[in-house]
Amino acid sequence: ILTLDIDAPTTPVINSNAGYPVLTEYGVSVNGKTIISYDKRTDIDNYYSNDGTTWKKYIGTFDQTSGTIYAKSVKRNSGLTVQTSKTIGIPGDALGVEAYDGDENTRVNKSYSKLTVDTSMQGKKIKVSYGLSNNYGGLRIYSYNSEGTSTQLFSRQQSGNSQWVRDNTTITVPNDSVALGFQYFGRYGFDGGAYSSQVHEIYLVNSPKIEVENIYPILTSYGIKSGYAKTKITYFDTSVQRLYSFDNENWMTYPDKEIKMELGKTIYAKGIDKNGIATPISSYTSTLLSDALGVEAYDGDENTRVNKSYSKLTVDTSMQGKKIKVSYGLSNNYGGLRIYSYNSEGTSTQLFSRQQSGNSQWVRDNTTITVPNDSVALGFQYFGRYGFDGGAYSSQVHEIYIVN
Repeated sequence: ILTLDIDAPTTPVINSNAGYPVLTEYGVSVNGKTIISYDKRTDIDNYYSNDGTTWKKYIGTFDQTSGTIYAKSVKRNSGLTVQTSKTIGIPGDALGVEAYDGDENTRVNKSYSKLTVDTSMQGKKIKVSYGLSNNYGGLRIYSYNSEGTSTQLFSRQQSGNSQWVRDNTTITVPNDSVALGFQYFGRYGFDGGAYSSQVHEIYLVNSPKIEVENIYPILTSYGIKSGYAKTKITYFDTSVQRLYSFDNENWMTYPDKEIKMELGKTIYAKGIDKNGIATPISSYTSTLLSDALGVEAYDGDENTRVNKSYSKLTVDTSMQGKKIKVSYGLSNNYGGLRIYSYNSEGTSTQLFSRQQSGNSQWVRDNTTITVPNDSVALGFQYFGRYGFDGGAYSSQVHEIYIVN
C-alpha cells in the first residue's frame, strides 16, 4: 500500500534588514540581520543556504547583506520539501560605505545617495564632512518623514571662480525623520561628476555637553571670594560609563550633580558605550566673566589694579549695611570712577563719583562707602575724558577692604 504525504510544511518566510545603511546612535552601519519564519511542527527539519547547494540547519538569526537567501522545510518521514528564496542587496542609491568608514580621504561622489534613520537618532545631531569643487559644486541634505515628505536641512554651492573647499556642517535630525538624502550637483544640474561635490564622512555628535554657570566674585564679611564656575555635564544616550577628569588622565565617574570649578581649572568629560568605544573628549576652562571684578582688587597687593571700563561683584547678605574701603587711582587725563549699588530688581544707586581735571596730577586715594541694605551687587565704572574708555589714562581700582 502506497501512503502519500500531502500535509506539506508551511512555506518559510524570509525577513531581511539588508538594504540602505542605517544611522543609529552607535554610528552608520549596514544591517544584514536575517530572520526566517518556519513551520514549527516537531516532525519537520528547517534549513537555509546562501547558494542553494550547501544547506545549514536553521538555529536562529544570521547576517547576510547581499545575494540570494534560500530556505526549505523537510518532513522527516516522507522527505516532502517546501523551498523558497529571496534576493537581497544594497540599492544603487544607498549611501556608500566611504561615508562611514572612518577615513576622511575616501568619498561618496554620485548625484544622489540615501540612508535610513533609526528612531534613536531622531532629534540628535550629526556632523557631515564634505567637499565642493570650484566648478559650481553643490550639496543639499534632505530629511524624509514616513510619508515621503522632504525637508531641506542644508544647501551650499560654490561659484565658478572659487577654489575647492573642504568643510563640514552640523545638522539636527528632525524628530520625524526616517531617512536622509544627499544630493550632489554641479553647474549644469545634478550631474554628480568629478567636478561636483563629495561626502567624505558622517560623524555622530556625541561628545558630552558641558553646561556652565559663571559666578561673579562675592563680597562677604570675610572678604571677597573669587568667582568660580558651576558645571553640569550631559552625556550621550549610549554612554554606559560617564566620566570626568581635571587633568585628562585620572578619570572619575560623574556624580550626576553640579561640579564647582575654581578659576583657571579645566574639566574634561567623555562617555564610553557598551562596546568600549569612547566619545570625543569635551573640555571647559573656567575663566572670569568679562565684566567681573578682577582678582587684582582683592589680592592684598596695592600695586596691582583692575583697569577696564566696567567691573562687578555680587554682595552677600552678610555685607548689607556694612562698610568697605575702596583704594583707587585716577589719571590726570580726566580719569574718573563711579561706584554703583544694584538691588534685586536691577535698579542702580550711585554711591560714589569722582573725576580729575585735565591739568591735574595722577592721584591715589581711597573712599569708604556703606553697602545699602538692599544691595545684591556693586559696579565700578571707570571713565576718562571721552567717556567710558577704561584706558591706561583713566582710572583703576587697586584694592577693596572690609571695614571691620
